[in-house]
Amino acid sequence: MSSKKAPYLHSTKPVGYRFSKQTIVSIVEEIENGLSRSDACRKYGMNYCTACTWVKRYGSSDKLIQRSQFREQERREIARTIMQGRMSVKEAQIAFKVSYPDTIRKWIRKLIAENVEVSSAGAADASSKMTVNQYHHDLEQANLKIAALETMIDVAEQEYKISIRKKSGAKQFLK
Repeated sequence: MSSKKAPYLHSTKPVGYRFSKQTIVSIVEEIENGLSRSDACRKYGMNYCTACTWVKRYGSSDKLIQRSQFREQERREIARTIMQGRMSVKEAQIAFKVSYPDTIRKWIRKLIAENVEVSSAGAADASSKMTVNQYHHDLEQANLKIAALETMIDVAEQEYKISIRKKSGAKQFLK
């Protein structure tokens, strides 16, 4: 199945040509009543983008399809709905009034990428648990070393009869 792209419609009017406000409103009414924008462009010799701008600016609000802004959580929910098989992309496009199915597919790809990142972060948490275990081991080794040093000081104080440890209190006198 091949899809043909419509040729870009350029203005046939001279540069600087301006349509009157009445003409613009009548063209927008024709478009809202079923005349395609490309046919209107051919009929009046104007640029396609101009027709789109006029419909946005001068079109009636009930016939104007406005671009919906979805919050990130809504996008994720729509993508999850499709991924779980509760809706097809086309059904979601109609139900949530999304202009293009590719937009929904982009949301799905983003959600999949986020899930991959979360799962790889879970693997990083497992490796951090291993490091926590390593820290516990290192702490035990340090405590054993401290105990050995304390014992050496006790033995040295008894054998050589000198005080090595600092006495408690603010003032210390030498003997």
